[in-house]
Amino acid sequence: MEEKKSEETKKTDNVYVNFKEGDIIFNEGDKGQHLYLILNGEIDIYKYMEGRNIVIATIKKGDVFGEMAILDDEIRTASAKVISESAQLMQVTKEHFIDQIKKNPTFIFNILKNLSKRLETINSELILLKYVISA
Repeated sequence: MEEKKSEETKKTDNVYVNFKEGDIIFNEGDKGQHLYLILNGEIDIYKYMEGRNIVIATIKKGDVFGEMAILDDEIRTASAKVISESAQLMQVTKEHFIDQIKKNPTFIFNILKNLSKRLETINSELILLKYVISA
């Protein structure tokens, strides 16, 4: 079952947030109000299916996650959990994200590179899955 979110996360309104191993950053189904940039640590992105967590991706320093919910104003499609001893994240609001897109082309370029890398990984996994299924 889903673990409780970090108390530290609930208390902070800062742009930088710190988590410890096992902390849940957000759960699938939550309303997405932030995206996150990993400054330090590792995060599992996973879905809870049929009684177990299925890890979709393990991401690390420099990666961005949580962007889907703020781009499409939908609920979170997966959960995020800290798997390293600790993690420091920059928490970015939708408003700040849009502001950065307008003011800082390098910011959006880095986001797009990150998304492109993730899409490439997903495509490779999908091809492998289709191969296994068709065999």
